[in-house]
Amino acid sequence: LEGELRRLVSELGLKTVRFLGWRDDVPALTKGADIVVATSLAEGLGSSLCEAQAAGKPVVATRAGGIPEVIEDGVGGMLVEPADHAGVAKALCELIDDPARRQAMGQAAAVRARRLFDPDAIARQ
Repeated sequence: LEGELRRLVSELGLKTVRFLGWRDDVPALTKGADIVVATSLAEGLGSSLCEAQAAGKPVVATRAGGIPEVIEDGVGGMLVEPADHAGVAKALCELIDDPARRQAMGQAAAVRARRLFDPDAIARQ
């Protein structure tokens, strides 16, 4: 969808959108994020969301596939129905407008990620 998305960005005159392409440094990019967003229509486990939580980032994501197993809605992030664009926007605005809530969700996400997704914890299970 990159071509379609580039056209949309151009049509809307957006100046802050960058298409990064394939990256090997996603953990470093995640560290610089305030919120991680996943608008999947279909998804397996969502391992990138596990990594985002481990980095202490709140997540806004859809309830696609295994994502609800990874994100505890209202604790480490916010979940919306797949293709609910207004719901994604609303969740993002809520977190952008409330830095304390965003920080608390990030901290809760990190605690949950260490408890559930740490390799040692998985091995013990």
